[in-house]
Amino acid sequence: MLKSLPPAPGPESTEGSVNARSALRQQKRDLRRQKLHDAQSFLSSPPNPNLVEESVDVHSPLPLASSPDLVEELSNNQSAHQSILSFFMSCKLIFPAFTAQLLSSAPTAHLDEGSVDVERSLSAEGLVDVQSPLSSATIPDLVEELSDNQSFLSSAPTAHLDEGSVDVERSLPAEGLVDAQSFIRRFLGIPDAFVHPVSKTGSAQYVEAVKSLQVKKNQPVSSSDPEFPYRETLWIHEPGWHYGWDTDTGSIVWAVRIRPWDTLDPATLKEYKNSIETMMTASCCTPSINNNGSQNLKLEDRISGAQIMAPLGESLTKSTSIHTKNGSMHALGWHTTVGEKNKDIVYYTVKSSSNRIVEKFSGLLPGLEQVQDSYSQGLSSLLPSAHHKMMNEAIRLDSPSFACLHLFYDTADPSGGICNMNFPNSLTITRSNFSNFSHRDSDATDIAYGWWWAAQLLDQNDWVLDDEVDHDLIGGGEFLIADFHTGVQFAKCKGLVEIFWRGEVDEHCTLQSSSPPHVTRFGTSIQITAKGVRAVERWKKAGGSQDWVTTAQERVDNAVLRLQKRKRATKGSN
Repeated sequence: MLKSLPPAPGPESTEGSVNARSALRQQKRDLRRQKLHDAQSFLSSPPNPNLVEESVDVHSPLPLASSPDLVEELSNNQSAHQSILSFFMSCKLIFPAFTAQLLSSAPTAHLDEGSVDVERSLSAEGLVDVQSPLSSATIPDLVEELSDNQSFLSSAPTAHLDEGSVDVERSLPAEGLVDAQSFIRRFLGIPDAFVHPVSKTGSAQYVEAVKSLQVKKNQPVSSSDPEFPYRETLWIHEPGWHYGWDTDTGSIVWAVRIRPWDTLDPATLKEYKNSIETMMTASCCTPSINNNGSQNLKLEDRISGAQIMAPLGESLTKSTSIHTKNGSMHALGWHTTVGEKNKDIVYYTVKSSSNRIVEKFSGLLPGLEQVQDSYSQGLSSLLPSAHHKMMNEAIRLDSPSFACLHLFYDTADPSGGICNMNFPNSLTITRSNFSNFSHRDSDATDIAYGWWWAAQLLDQNDWVLDDEVDHDLIGGGEFLIADFHTGVQFAKCKGLVEIFWRGEVDEHCTLQSSSPPHVTRFGTSIQITAKGVRAVERWKKAGGSQDWVTTAQERVDNAVLRLQKRKRATKGSN
């Protein structure tokens, strides 16, 4: 027996009920704003003034940042301290408020009366040198300074390049690398953090090589193709936290975290595995998306090599297209209607091939909130400001989370939210050697974040995590950010791989892969799609009637009706 979800809120008839609902929504909005405020306050809070040297926690970045040994290290290493401080000012996408306040404040402001001023021994000239870029230099000035200070930019790229590949940064001297990298790791409290200087300058030739190759082959690119610019690619695969730092703009343009399963704490591991099981089940209960623009190469692209752009869920233009479909893509969340009459916004549908499939889909829906929480936790710990921006945009655009199962709208309160959770409206799931063409997304924001992991097929409709199955069983399938000639080499990774990238801004794609029949690599992403946002706006302007919405539960109910109708038709024919 299929279990129905809680009913959607029905229309209220009295003024008191309307006011009560408006008050409830205002409380929810206030709560969301308070959470964001708390996060900002946490990131921007100064170090504890009561901490003394003996009480410093070796894992705490705040006390370490002002500890005597690091200050002395900076004062004695003029080649490193300027570039390190400049890095923290320019990469405001890591810890924005925290970095700005900590680095722009005088160290003595955080010391109790009578405590030792650990920087008092520094000369006045040295103190000015340490703090001058923080108070007066602009970001472009800092970037120019960093381009002149090669000691910081020489972050061990050879550890992330295959044997025989070109080390594009090998010409950078190693002087100051150990000090700078050590400071950054201790400052962040992350022992395995890596900063990779990258740049779009000169990348046009690399992007053109990738796009020309896919046009020539009429299929997504493979890293094993002799014509693929493998040696010019920065390959990321070592465990740890990796940040792509654009030296042209001073921004973090991508971030990768690679964690073998046994490095996650038990509570996080349990939560993440539950979320992963929910997503793997969803891939078996939902139909494959056949109109994904990134898997289409238009005729004019074949002729001219022009940019390929078509976001998830959008139909192609009237021009002829060549569809090369490798693997499958599935989705959960809200999108604009495609061929459904009298509907403005709908939830992604379920397969209606069997009662078992529909039951599994109905059963996974309550678990989507945990998936949402897992992704929120993951992005906020990998790149807090990207998470902050994503949440702000979700609230501003009133984007209903893919985990929301109901939408509501009150014409008496048009500024009120339509859901109880604002978050990216789309969660996509790929598997079975999925690959696509290099493209840019057409989303409402430039924030994209996803997980990748390997799994084993238990039976026709069940994928499971297995300790014996990891990425090394699957060849290829790298995630390529062509604009920065950077790729995540999954085959050399272990466990869970997380990636933040700017989907709307930078060329990216998944390369071809091959795997045994019983093994696959899952890939996912959360995004705020532009068409989903426009669908919400259209629905609200039309009055927000529930008749113009198809919820997840209605998808289940409709699938049950189709199965019953099919069963009756089969009996009738017999």
